[in-house]
Amino acid sequence: MIEGWRYREFLRSRRDARLALWIRAAVWAKKCPDIEELTGVWSSGRIMTKLEHYRATVSRIKVRKKRGQM
Repeated sequence: MIEGWRYREFLRSRRDARLALWIRAAVWAKKCPDIEELTGVWSSGRIMTKLEHYRATVSRIKVRKKRGQM
């Protein structure tokens, strides 16, 4: 139940970040950040930065290759 609440909060923060990006784009900002840069990425039941998500994915792939599952 707590994980569901955290995921709902994550989705709300993504919605708010998307609105902020639309406002920033409306005033002709040169480069708007990605939503993932502002809110993170939901993976494995927690919020991670893009770099953390990348590293976790790479480590999972390495473990699977070691086991011979890929």
